[in-house]
Amino acid sequence: MHLFYSKNNFIYCWLVEMLVIEGQQSEFKTLLLCILIYKMSTNLIVAKALQSQGVKKCYGIMGFPIIEMAMTFHQEGIQWIAFRNEQGAAYAAGIEGYLTQRPGICATVSGPGFTNALSGLANARDNSWPMILISGSSEVAQLGRDAFQEFDQAEAAREFVKWSIRVTCLEMIPRVIERAFRISMSGRPGPVYIDLPADILRATIPEEPAYLPYFNKLLGPMGNPECIKEAILLLKNAKNPLVIVGKGVAYARAETSVNELISNTGLPYLPTPMGKGIIPDSSEFCVSPARSTVLGNADIILLLGARLNWILHFGLPPRFNPNVKFIQINIDPHQLSNNVRDAVSIHADLSLAIPQLIAGLGNWKFASQEWWAKINASIKKNNQLSQDFTNAPEFNYYNSLNKVNEFIRKDAILVIEGSNTMDIARTVVPSYLPRARLDAGSFGTMGVAIPACIAAKAINPDKEIFAIVGDSSFGFSAMEIETATRFKLDMLIVIINNNGIAFGVDSLPEDPKEIRPNALNPATQYEKLTEALGGIGYRAKNLKELEEVMKKATATKGVRVVNVCIDPNAGKKPQQHFWLSMPDPKL
Repeated sequence: MHLFYSKNNFIYCWLVEMLVIEGQQSEFKTLLLCILIYKMSTNLIVAKALQSQGVKKCYGIMGFPIIEMAMTFHQEGIQWIAFRNEQGAAYAAGIEGYLTQRPGICATVSGPGFTNALSGLANARDNSWPMILISGSSEVAQLGRDAFQEFDQAEAAREFVKWSIRVTCLEMIPRVIERAFRISMSGRPGPVYIDLPADILRATIPEEPAYLPYFNKLLGPMGNPECIKEAILLLKNAKNPLVIVGKGVAYARAETSVNELISNTGLPYLPTPMGKGIIPDSSEFCVSPARSTVLGNADIILLLGARLNWILHFGLPPRFNPNVKFIQINIDPHQLSNNVRDAVSIHADLSLAIPQLIAGLGNWKFASQEWWAKINASIKKNNQLSQDFTNAPEFNYYNSLNKVNEFIRKDAILVIEGSNTMDIARTVVPSYLPRARLDAGSFGTMGVAIPACIAAKAINPDKEIFAIVGDSSFGFSAMEIETATRFKLDMLIVIINNNGIAFGVDSLPEDPKEIRPNALNPATQYEKLTEALGGIGYRAKNLKELEEVMKKATATKGVRVVNVCIDPNAGKKPQQHFWLSMPDPKL
């Protein structure tokens, strides 16, 4: 009926004339009555306000009080991708934000549905990804009376978001949604929460509100020219320079500029885990295999779109040279001189600041053979160590991941998750394209892999989606396999299964009281679970079987899961958790 809801007198007069001419006065009275009593619902306003910002999909779970909202989204052409747990839906929304630069939308029910999604908000906040969580909540009129699932959601969300707002009237919805996009995308990106009480969701208004125009991402500031000059001077005088490339470069769409910077100058560069692929790992300037050497010996480090957080050991000794000087460029001024005092701090949009560096450096090239000789010796040593594990007779992480890597296309979006699986895959499985490597991220989030696959495929239907996960991490979101099969998504998930968390077991003791905290059941057949949920399952217990099943799995379509049962006691490199600034856990 809202197709007729224009309140345009000309249309009314035209309808009256036409219906009277045709002798359809009674039908006209019915139609006119419908027009006059028609009111705009909250759910339709929300749907149209989101569409005005370009929203085409929403991740969530339908239930009270958002049942009608979900159905309205569906009717209005916003695809509702229903998950099995709100946590996974929220993870997917954050991944969409990273891949598209526009907030992914997650919608949940009140109470536990909202709290389930808080992990997704925290993940988006810590990774600086735009997303918007919209949740139903208890009726405003019943607040303080122990209403159904009563909980101050707007207040609870504040710790996790850039902005939290409770809608108190329908007229404010278009303004709130446009502002949510603006806040989520501007400056350092992050999540926003919108609270919709149940009585507001049931309300209507007689007039359709005006919708705000599509918000385009604004470019951030350019680098201060004097700071750019200081940075260039430090780089030119460095004996052991290093460029660290973080996922912020990928988010800023600055990959072309950073590739030009590295190729022009010949500077060694180290990608962070999700910075892999911004410059292809095959580049002659990539020093990932010599990570410890370059971090411990660099005297000048240019930090691009990365933070001196736990992943980079806070920039402190003993991982870093105590006399190292940092040049940091970041869109978030709060990250500048955080943990370590920067020699040069540049608050800027990377897509603008990196070209400034290129212009200022001109034809300068780094020419120290001594630094490169030290790096190359370390690369050779570490590559040989990895090769020794690959050549081991046991079925281990290294030889299984090497075999799997043979079947991954260079243009695939790769999702990697799990403790040892993720760490070792960083050294074994390369990346070649920006925004094509997704993992546990800065928050170290387990359970994000399958939601990431779902979001990545929904956004990039023509891309191959390939996941490598540990058996423990797979269990966090295994039921989302049903979500993927329901929506007929095409993805291949390889489980590196060591029967445990970090360190596996050969078998379980007879007495359940004797089961160690890290143990998982070796009898679990994840491939059978996949088949039960509508996918295709495979199992491999050695390299020969793995090669055979990978040929089959890559030759078909749909949701495919390969359960790779490695020897839980084989191939343990002495320092598995090399990215932590703490001793390895002893299990």
